[in-house]
Amino acid sequence: GANRASTSSPVVADHHEVVPLPGQDGRVRRVITRSGRRHRIKFPSKKLGRMVHCESLVEEAAARHFEYDPGIDFYQEQPTVIHYYLDDGSVRKYCPDFMLRRRDGSQVFIEVKTQKSLMDAKLVEKLAAIALRMKELDIEFKIWTDEDIYKEPRDSNVKRIHEALRTKGVNPRFTPNIDLEKGLTVTFSALREHLGSDSLIFMHYVAGHIDIDLNEPITDKTLIYIL
Repeated sequence: GANRASTSSPVVADHHEVVPLPGQDGRVRRVITRSGRRHRIKFPSKKLGRMVHCESLVEEAAARHFEYDPGIDFYQEQPTVIHYYLDDGSVRKYCPDFMLRRRDGSQVFIEVKTQKSLMDAKLVEKLAAIALRMKELDIEFKIWTDEDIYKEPRDSNVKRIHEALRTKGVNPRFTPNIDLEKGLTVTFSALREHLGSDSLIFMHYVAGHIDIDLNEPITDKTLIYIL
């Protein structure tokens, strides 16, 4: 897309680091499949105008949340390489799962993990070293677990948005401004009657024209705020 050249890879490096150049899709490494133990999944992104490569079902679910979060302007899987240091002074390479760029221009690197995997003391030690290095580089870094990603009712709401926006011809990137007064509050059913479909409601949500609380179940009586 038009944004790719300027946003595809936030190369974060100091003078000790050599960061590989990203491929055309922005990834610095290929998605790995080891003896069938990992999934290789391509998630179709209208926000990015390409397929997003994921290494697990949890990563795919995370990408779905990024895709439909109106506060996220851009996201990139496998965005760059960071060198971090262990207590013995040895250097290791780390590739974050995702980089997110918010609408305000700020960025955050995301590591996706299952809550069960965080019972591994060696992994926790590794993530602590990575977090320390990120702090030294003044990079925002977060670990997002499967419990965060699959939290209800938000995850079901995001899946509903995904299904609605798979409709041919619906793309939040090219949504015209909504013709309703800013500050107005309407119900979901009233807005559906005005726009004509759930798909168009969710298209305006992802485009940032309206606000819906995804932490509550979406019903016909759900209140929607015009931004």
